[in-house]
Amino acid sequence: MRFVWLLPLVLISLSLSACPTEKCSPANCSGCCAVDGLCVSGNARTECGSKGGECVACLRTERCVDQQCLADDVPDASVDAGPVVCSCATTCCFADGSCAPNNDPTACGAPRQFCGACQAGARCELGACVTTTCTSGCFDGLGVCRAGNEVSACGSDGGVCSACGADQACTNRRCVFTRCDVDNCRFGCCRPDLSCELSPSAMACGLSGSACVACAAMESCIGGQCL
Repeated sequence: MRFVWLLPLVLISLSLSACPTEKCSPANCSGCCAVDGLCVSGNARTECGSKGGECVACLRTERCVDQQCLADDVPDASVDAGPVVCSCATTCCFADGSCAPNNDPTACGAPRQFCGACQAGARCELGACVTTTCTSGCFDGLGVCRAGNEVSACGSDGGVCSACGADQACTNRRCVFTRCDVDNCRFGCCRPDLSCELSPSAMACGLSGSACVACAAMESCIGGQCL
């Protein structure tokens, strides 16, 4: 029974720990709110502001002084411009604090960190330099090597993955059609590989999802018929 008095304290502790982090706002931030929702001091050139407002990036000709962007017309002014910080939520930052493009081998790094350059032959994958090859599969839009046998990421030989279209499957790491009929080729004819020829000609004539045929000499394909 001597531990009964501890129970209220434990419950209060658990209750406080379960509370979500309060969103940055004028009510709880004397600095400014960064792009990722954090409250920062508001005295950096790339994150300048006050009273819980949205942080702004000062111009190259400005300094952040007392949480305000002011013209820096005196190069040797005693007021420091403030440290350059990286506030990019999804990419690394260049030296001036600006956001780098995603997965660039010349500017690779984790979010909110300053970028570095990958060595020759390496690529940037999800913010990290990697040297592994992708000879059998393909690279998706994020620079990740995929197997190359998925409908949403189909390809081979280390090329860029393709997303197969409707009525297609990824076979042998190539997008191939699985069917061709009047439903998906009403205004053309079906080639042997099941692709739809939407511009019938004397070499491939047909209509309404019929099989393409080659017209005889001196004939033309008119309205999907050899005449």
